[in-house]
Amino acid sequence: MTIRRPLMGIAIAVAIGMVFGALDVLPESLVFTLAFVVLFFAWRLRKTAGSNALTLAAVMLVSAARFLVAIPARAPDSINYAVPVDDGGEIELIGRVSGSPEFKAYRGAATGFLTFPIQCEHLFRSNEWQSASGELDVRITGASADHAHVSGQRLKVSGRIEKKHFPGRNGLELRGSVVEFERATPWSARRWGERARRKAATRLEAGMNGFSVQEAVLKALVLGYREEMPDDVIGRFRRTGALHVFAISGLHVGIVGLLLVIALKTLGVRRDRYWIFLIPLLTIYVISTGMKSSALRALTMAVVFMLAPIFRRKPDIPTSVALAAIALLLSQPLEILSAGFIFSFTVVVFIVM
Repeated sequence: MTIRRPLMGIAIAVAIGMVFGALDVLPESLVFTLAFVVLFFAWRLRKTAGSNALTLAAVMLVSAARFLVAIPARAPDSINYAVPVDDGGEIELIGRVSGSPEFKAYRGAATGFLTFPIQCEHLFRSNEWQSASGELDVRITGASADHAHVSGQRLKVSGRIEKKHFPGRNGLELRGSVVEFERATPWSARRWGERARRKAATRLEAGMNGFSVQEAVLKALVLGYREEMPDDVIGRFRRTGALHVFAISGLHVGIVGLLLVIALKTLGVRRDRYWIFLIPLLTIYVISTGMKSSALRALTMAVVFMLAPIFRRKPDIPTSVALAAIALLLSQPLEILSAGFIFSFTVVVFIVM
């Protein structure tokens, strides 16, 4: 019997459409017009021959339009348009930290560099503060681990903007200094996860006095904290091809899920009710480890896999992978340009194959 997996075709169509949008081949207005026209005909001709191909074409065009909407550079007040990158001048801007800050110490020193993305709100230009939008990365050199900021915190940043050689999500980077502008921050799941992560790291340090390397490796394995790992230790893992074990992914989510299943089984919880406890607990774990693409992919796959029996469907790993890709790309279209997202799904697809 042939197993039909329509979500796999839809996931491929979504990815192709977003790559097409990233290439910026056609004008934005034309992409939206084509998406509307093809979507209309796909709905009208849904019961005719060739409707599947028309539907996939509609999915690709809608995905391309979704990507174009998500590009911050298209806003009139975008930081990508407002600031000349190559003039060497310094700027000031105000914005909110929009991701988990990462600190990397210099070799043999207590200081290092701090990096984090910031969502722009205002830019000082022409001797006045003007509204600004878009996101860029900030790099602060000579910082200490105590200077780490939290997601949602409002900061004033000054420095020089440069183009990144490996842009990833953001193509611009501001190198300079930070003035703490506002300590109080609105509640967010990411910020709550960062606090939980720090508390968990403190608990892991208990009883590890005198074993700094082992402590750093343990925190990297469990929580994804790679900042404290010595360069020589990272080099050993890289040379042996085992550096990926420190990236919070399906391996970590699977191990945590297995431990939770053992605990639930010990407590006498029925197997068909595991999902009631596993889904929220695994979600808390993924949020607490920084919500990386690989971890979100693993969580989405696990949720789909566990909820399939409730909808009277047989759990299917390829379908779970496809639905995870669709959900992540539609919610965060710029992930299609992220090396972490591409490598994560590529490796999982080949494992499934």
